[in-house]
Amino acid sequence: MDECKPLGGGGSGGGGGGVGTARVEAQEALDVFESAPASVSCEKGVRNAAIALYFASGRADRAFALFEEMRTHGDGGGEEGPNTITYNTLIAACAASGKYQRARDLYGAMVGRCKLPLPNSY
Repeated sequence: MDECKPLGGGGSGGGGGGVGTARVEAQEALDVFESAPASVSCEKGVRNAAIALYFASGRADRAFALFEEMRTHGDGGGEEGPNTITYNTLIAACAASGKYQRARDLYGAMVGRCKLPLPNSY
């Protein structure tokens, strides 16, 4: 399995006018994630949190890039890629933004990878 590498880069350098406190805090947390060593940033729980933070900061593209890296390379420590929590985070974010077909596709991929749905998967 390939070694896990921090996704890094792509910091937003702040936001525009009207950026709420939650979005700023999400970006600050992502700055820490993106600069963290691989021994920390490759932990599945940390990556799941980063995916949620990318969505919270309006950076869905980065959330899906991290998801794809998890699918391709796992966590670098022998564990397989995304888990049910990863999928549920993506499904919830897609549903909340009206991307229902993408949410359905993710659900199908989750079940297809033998990841058992949780009640909040629905």
